[in-house]
Amino acid sequence: MAIKKRLYYFVAGTDMIEFKRRQLAGANCELSVVEMGDPAKPALLLLHGTHDHALGMLPAVANLLQDFHIFGLDLRGHGRSEKPGNYSIFAMVADLRAVINALELQELVLVAHSLSGHIAIRYAAAYPQQIMRLVLMDAMGPPRPQRELGGRQLAASLRRAVDSALDTRSRVRQLKDVAQAVDRFQRNNPDLDPEFSRLIAENAVEPHEDGGLRWCFDPAIDLIFQTYSEVETEQVASQVRCPVLLVGGELGLEFWRNLAPEVFNDEDWYEQEWQRRQALFSDVQRVVIAGAGHMLHYDQAAAVQRELAGFLLPTKLM
Repeated sequence: MAIKKRLYYFVAGTDMIEFKRRQLAGANCELSVVEMGDPAKPALLLLHGTHDHALGMLPAVANLLQDFHIFGLDLRGHGRSEKPGNYSIFAMVADLRAVINALELQELVLVAHSLSGHIAIRYAAAYPQQIMRLVLMDAMGPPRPQRELGGRQLAASLRRAVDSALDTRSRVRQLKDVAQAVDRFQRNNPDLDPEFSRLIAENAVEPHEDGGLRWCFDPAIDLIFQTYSEVETEQVASQVRCPVLLVGGELGLEFWRNLAPEVFNDEDWYEQEWQRRQALFSDVQRVVIAGAGHMLHYDQAAAVQRELAGFLLPTKLM
């Protein structure tokens, strides 16, 4: 597929950031990629979490634009990428492979948030010669339950998953206009710079079939969580050969507690899970961002930027 380029501009403080958008062929799915930074510098590829898009990762790396050639992938089902209805972890790893090949990237840094950690770990394990460094931002899923779930709990979980798969349309929220989208996003992320909020929200909407706008992700994307397990991710983590930075938020457990308070409600166990997962990698560092939750690059963008710069540019004075 031919590469299409469009120029966009984003004002961050007094700096003008230029970025391009390309459409590339993935694994039987058209994908959208944003490009910014210095083309003469090493490549860095951003991978966002569910219900987000590529530019949502910009708050984590805005300070690295002079040091890297930065690409951001809209995962299938998100942003300006196609929404084919086929959402599996394997398809997304294949999409990533297709994008890296199309961009002719030989050696690169991967920065992944949430769901994309499972994609990035698998890719780095399968193609270790291509990944120079890996950053995982709250990106290995919830802690394991302290006790093995019984048959009744597993059956209830299965029912919730099936009901969710059959009820995607009701979760497509209708928005009046871009202003409402920006306002809602800013209220949900009050600690994020307003310029970042505006950029992310404006690029996170598309026309709603009943009028107005909707967030541009397919609610069926949530089915991906039925296509893999955290155990599989942990099994291949030992094959990641590059240095790894694990970035967590001080308030990260709150995200999982809100989803299932009866399962995820023990701070000590949460910390033990972090330490156990850290030990899966052969070359790893871990940092905890004070005052940040699961969306740590929205909650404490400046602190995340400092930690990533310290890991990716260790010889540069921050």
